[in-house]
Amino acid sequence: MKQSFESNSLHIVKERARYFFIIDKDVDRSMEIIVLIEGVHNDRGPIKGTTIVNSIDPMCSSVTLLKGKKNILIDTGYRGYEDEIIARLKEEKLTPADIDVVVNTHSHLDHCYNNHLFTNAKVIYGRNVLSPKKWDVVSAITIPGINIMETPGHFPDHRSILVKSDQTYIIAGDALREDIVRNQALWKTMNDEYTMNAKRIIAVADVIIPGHGRIIQGELLEELRRIIASRQ
Repeated sequence: MKQSFESNSLHIVKERARYFFIIDKDVDRSMEIIVLIEGVHNDRGPIKGTTIVNSIDPMCSSVTLLKGKKNILIDTGYRGYEDEIIARLKEEKLTPADIDVVVNTHSHLDHCYNNHLFTNAKVIYGRNVLSPKKWDVVSAITIPGINIMETPGHFPDHRSILVKSDQTYIIAGDALREDIVRNQALWKTMNDEYTMNAKRIIAVADVIIPGHGRIIQGELLEELRRIIASRQ
């Protein structure tokens, strides 16, 4: 089943929990924001008879493609998702070799495990344990309409990606998660940097693509803003 929604120049298609954001900036500089994989993070709790206090399965970050003159991938997901990423790229008539830039929000493996697939890409931030010397690692790259926000808290060097068009889109990694916002006890365990940057993100974004969980926009965004505003 496929549903289509129209909102000004934003066209959203939802099919099997995948969302496609098409930004019509102008004829020559159009860009698509395509969520290839919607992030999952299922906490199963402790495993009896072991020292494991929380088993997480399945676990994978969102994988987001910025498709345009340069093909940019935000986070590359976790082990076991390689085939799905390649298949989703194929639907966009791309291969891993067509990715020009990889930006990792941070270096936790569920966000950067599959960097090794993108051998032609410049990588912003991400080195992982698989092939740390394989890529051209850069600290910054200039792309019209795209900015990197430093959003430490979940991780000291965490960053989020802001895409500005008719609306402000933030690919937030783990800097803002709906489940943490909703759980007051869990929110209180977050450090000051995390809560400050979560407030920054939710104040300026029209659409948030989190590292784990559903896309945050519209009524859901307004609801989470009210919850965060009520937190002390």
